[in-house]
Amino acid sequence: MKTETLNPPVKEENAKGKLTYDEALEASVKYFNGDELAAGVWLNKYALKDSYGNIFEATPDDMHQRMARRIVL
Repeated sequence: MKTETLNPPVKEENAKGKLTYDEALEASVKYFNGDELAAGVWLNKYALKDSYGNIFEATPDDMHQRMARRIVL
């Protein structure tokens, strides 16, 4: 018997694709109004990364949009 999933897989990459650490850090520092510590913590702990460490989110806004898409499904 074939089972169906309620939430089909969603491509997690943002429209920009992979970002370098410096690109993501620059965008997140701007998001956090120059607070490099907050930007670094967010980037290291919460930004979407794959198993190779490639970063796919530049700011918490990107993360919130990803989470909202997953909740809607």
